[in-house]
Amino acid sequence: MTADKLMLPLARSFGFRMTATLIQSCKTRSILSFEYGVGPFDLDRDGKLEFVEDEHFPSNLDNNAKWIQIPRVKRWSRAGGFIDVSAEYPRYYKERIIPDLERRLTVEHDPELRQTISRAVAFLKHE
Repeated sequence: MTADKLMLPLARSFGFRMTATLIQSCKTRSILSFEYGVGPFDLDRDGKLEFVEDEHFPSNLDNNAKWIQIPRVKRWSRAGGFIDVSAEYPRYYKERIIPDLERRLTVEHDPELRQTISRAVAFLKHE
């Protein structure tokens, strides 16, 4: 499936405006998300573009840790590259990401992975 086919339904579900130029620029290889549209999106319609990238949770991985990937909202800055601005988008997490993780909890059988998912949900709810 192409990036534009993945992103358009997500963008529409949150009422985001996307132009053909933005859709074409989605084919960036700088950031990566396996489950969610990468972007760019103008999530809050402020004229600044945001992207979504998967990050490991918990971020302090060791060889034996059970981890998952959670999407983080990033904004590009010439000075700092991609900057995590996830805390500025509580609606995105409340309406999309947290419910997805909670559904995943209902089908996950591995107790350690369930604990990691629960911790991720708690982290996102209090961010």
